[in-house]
Amino acid sequence: MQIKKRVQILLLTQLILIVQKLTKQHRHLNHLLKVIAQRRLSISMTICSLRKDQLKMKNKRLYYLLSRSRIHQLKNYFLLVNQMN
Repeated sequence: MQIKKRVQILLLTQLILIVQKLTKQHRHLNHLLKVIAQRRLSISMTICSLRKDQLKMKNKRLYYLLSRSRIHQLKNYFLLVNQMN
């Protein structure tokens, strides 16, 4: 009877240790998921800002060509923009 109780206690302590390890891993996993989500958000924000910058540059170039009325360059510009999109 004494041996059976000792075995039960040992099994219980092993189970507790396993649960503690799993919760630690779970916390670590949650932290990693949060970091990944933050990085994804920052990457998407960077992509959005890059797209805005590209649009600004395209618009500046377009205004320059319109102001100088360079029809030939303007036609090439639109061909280039269509190829990019």
